[in-house]
Amino acid sequence: MELVAVLHEHSQENLTNETTQLPPDKNQIQPRPWTLFLSIFILITLAGNTIVVCAVFKTKALRSVTNYLVVSLAIADILVGTLVMSIAVYVEVSYQCLSMWN
Repeated sequence: MELVAVLHEHSQENLTNETTQLPPDKNQIQPRPWTLFLSIFILITLAGNTIVVCAVFKTKALRSVTNYLVVSLAIADILVGTLVMSIAVYVEVSYQCLSMWN
C-alpha cells in the first residue's frame, strides 16, 4: 500500500514538473517575417513561370525549339516552387514550433 502511495506521489510530481517547464514568454508562437517573404516569393515564382508556359503555348510565333527549352526550365521551376520551396517554408515554421518546446 505504501508503494502505491509513493508511486502516485512521484507521478504527480512529474506531471507538475512537465507542465511548468516552459517559460511564460514561449507559450505563444513568435512570428517569423521571412516566412511571409518566402511564401510571397513562392507565389511570384509560380505565377511568373506559369505566364512563360502559357505565353509560349498560346502564341504561335513563340513556338520554337529555343522557347521549348525555356518552357522546360519554367516547368522545372514550377516543380521547385511547389515541392521544394513549400516544404522549406513548412520546415521553417514547424522548426519554430518544435524549438519552442526545447
